[in-house]
Amino acid sequence: MLEGLKKAFQILTEKISTTHLSESELKQVLDDFKLQLITSDVSVKTAEHIAELIRPKLAGLRVPRMGNGDEAIKSIYRGAL
Repeated sequence: MLEGLKKAFQILTEKISTTHLSESELKQVLDDFKLQLITSDVSVKTAEHIAELIRPKLAGLRVPRMGNGDEAIKSIYRGAL
């Protein structure tokens, strides 16, 4: 279970940090993230709640092209959890 959760957050971090996502792309990425959480035995309600908590913060996040945005993204996760 924990490996699945770790992988879900790693995939989300990679997608967010490598490109600027439009609102529709962010929605798709977060939908995929919710499915990964659910397959890792997280309840649907909890997965949806986590996605809704991080959506506005990720939408406003600007990751520099040459910089490392991992810490900023992880900070958003910690704030949501």
